[in-house]
Amino acid sequence: MRETQLLVGYRGSSPIVMDECPDMDAALPAPGDRAPQAGGLVEAFIGHAQRLHDHLGRGRHTLIGYLDDDADAARIAAFDAAVDAWRAALGPAASAVSIVSPKVANAASFEPAREDYRTLSDNAGEFADAFGAKHGMVWAVRPDGHIGFRSARCAPDALIAWLDRVLGRGVTP
Repeated sequence: MRETQLLVGYRGSSPIVMDECPDMDAALPAPGDRAPQAGGLVEAFIGHAQRLHDHLGRGRHTLIGYLDDDADAARIAAFDAAVDAWRAALGPAASAVSIVSPKVANAASFEPAREDYRTLSDNAGEFADAFGAKHGMVWAVRPDGHIGFRSARCAPDALIAWLDRVLGRGVTP
């Protein structure tokens, strides 16, 4: 396990992580931890369940947003704005996925996200359980599979400020 770096973590004092949810249960994955696996994720019109890790890595930074039963147009628009800022900052190195509760996915008024990111229903509840997901939360997962950023709200400014700090943008020597 040591050789595969599965035990490597950056939680706590590392300057490459940012946690805007410091009061969450310490047992839950936090920035610096490897993103846990979550299965049972279902995409509309796709006949099989998917795993979260199917949407991570491949040289890209992945923004994950979560909407529970209180989803509304404003929260979806906030995630869309974060995805736009994320893609503007990282270009082709950026990807995104929206995870929604089954109630949201099955609501007659719900329309899947834009075509530039996937929307997956957490049918098995594995994502919400594994991440301690609450409505409107976002995570940024680095290409190495570690969580770099976690926030209770989808705020593009905070997300991009963290990314700029990690990438050394706008920092004068």
